[in-house]
Amino acid sequence: MTPGRTRTLNEHNSSVVIHIRGRIAGLALLLAGNIAAAQSSFPAHDLKLDGISASKSGDSATYCLLGVPSLICEMWRFVPQLNVPDDAVSAWMSAHPNAVAVPISTEERKLRVTEPAHRFTYVWIEDGNDSLNLELVRSGFVHADALADMVEADRQSMSQFDDPRLASTEAQIEKERAQETAPQRLISDDDYAARMRRAQEAEEAAQHSKKGLWSDEGMKRWKPPSDEQLLADYASHKAVFQTIAHLVVGDGRLAQLSRDPATWERARAAGVAQKQVDQYVGLLNQLGAHEKLASVYGLGKACLIISDITFGMFDNGIIKGYVYAPANPKPIVADLENWPPNLADETTAFRPVADKWYLFEVHH
Repeated sequence: MTPGRTRTLNEHNSSVVIHIRGRIAGLALLLAGNIAAAQSSFPAHDLKLDGISASKSGDSATYCLLGVPSLICEMWRFVPQLNVPDDAVSAWMSAHPNAVAVPISTEERKLRVTEPAHRFTYVWIEDGNDSLNLELVRSGFVHADALADMVEADRQSMSQFDDPRLASTEAQIEKERAQETAPQRLISDDDYAARMRRAQEAEEAAQHSKKGLWSDEGMKRWKPPSDEQLLADYASHKAVFQTIAHLVVGDGRLAQLSRDPATWERARAAGVAQKQVDQYVGLLNQLGAHEKLASVYGLGKACLIISDITFGMFDNGIIKGYVYAPANPKPIVADLENWPPNLADETTAFRPVADKWYLFEVHH
């Protein structure tokens, strides 16, 4: 290769490096500009609120009152744990006409593979010392953890890949996120920590007042009853359990009844007497069992489902209750609230009660 040719390549490489650096610098300035714009507080009434999600005229970003993942911000109404009434949000906004929206963090995420990344900005809406976000926690509509921002959620998510065995999975995720921007916190870490302390205090107030999620009825939606509570209920309703076992052994069709009237119609259509339907449903009401779901297929002669909880938008959750004469009660555990580590791959576990009755828990 001639000296002149070498010099030409060097010049070319230098120009490429300068070009790339210029592109990176330009991208950094653009990103900094976007973040700087997102950092500025603005009148909260500029937002068009739809529950916990909001839009702003002339701005393509989606704003969210909770630090939930982007997909949930778009589809929050399908998440049972986000029970935020529209009228509660509108009432607070009407009572605070001078409230401002304070951007907390922002990120760009692709909701669909074929579409460009979309910006999401997490905001707190405040009026002096009052905060709509904190009011949602204080009223028991959401947990304090729902106010954790996307930066914290991203850190927790990526920490799951610290195991060297998951290195390839982490690399694939990083590749898929190449067209997205990592979450950016728009306030100081100290300010964020102070807000989360206030969120925890708001949750403690909701717990103390038994509001919303923390009411006796509300807790059934997200926290299964303890083993001890179920064992105590069995002891105090032993005659009810004995009657249910007797009825189901006599007519297995009764095991398909829940407190949903549609199941009563099906039972009557199948030939079950109205008197038996009424008796069985009355027993379910006494135990608070089978609000909707009537059985777990193949588990035993009769299930009494006390808790059926779904987490998030997908069918993942916990079913807990009693089962009579289970087909194969394994594994047996001493405490359904603390499964041994060696049962991590199991989906169902049992705890003996008495008279062929067991507690059961299904992870789905």
